[in-house]
Amino acid sequence: MKKLSLSVVASSLAFSFSAAAQNQLPTEAFLGAPSDGRVVMDTYGNCVRTTQWSPDKAIVGCGKAQPAPVAVVVEEVILIAAPPPVVVAAPPPAAVVPIVVVPVVAKTKPMRTVTLESDAFFDINKSNFKSSAAPELEKAAERVRRVTSVEAVQIVGHTDSTGSPDYNQKLSEQRAASVKDFLVKNGVDPSKITIVGMGERNPIADNATKEGRAKNRRVDVMIKGMEQAQ
Repeated sequence: MKKLSLSVVASSLAFSFSAAAQNQLPTEAFLGAPSDGRVVMDTYGNCVRTTQWSPDKAIVGCGKAQPAPVAVVVEEVILIAAPPPVVVAAPPPAAVVPIVVVPVVAKTKPMRTVTLESDAFFDINKSNFKSSAAPELEKAAERVRRVTSVEAVQIVGHTDSTGSPDYNQKLSEQRAASVKDFLVKNGVDPSKITIVGMGERNPIADNATKEGRAKNRRVDVMIKGMEQAQ
């Protein structure tokens, strides 16, 4: 009865090996049938031992074969640290030279104006000088000759509103020309002198009054380059 149960167990296992092929017969130390040399193995490939097993009864081939050790090649990777980046210092900014814009201011030459009242220098409706006007005109000519900075002399004749505009225009020009002739005769450079007739167009007082008309009848001698104190 015992032999029958062992045969059934042996036929149900999928893994077995022949100990006879290795010149080692199974003994009662392993579960199996000594007559045919088979040993019962479990599903892990180990021989099923009995209570009579001892190390000296071990059978070659019992136990699952251990795989041969596989040599593992570990490649050594040497990490070389990259050199630190070279930092090139930026060149210092070029020195900024401030541009100072100096406004060009044209130097204005001083201007002196000498006003000759017509009633004192001229007869009514006349362009010729009175004899009493000569000393004053001589003083004006002497100032212009004495001051070397004088660049130009402009003589402007004016009238009041009495009479026609055309007549007054011609009279103002004639009186300005008379003053120029006198200055030239008294040593003033004629190339510096210009004359202008304004007629009645530039009054400085009210022509409705006698006093106002008297102020408007005049000759202005404007001397460029001469200050008022000279």
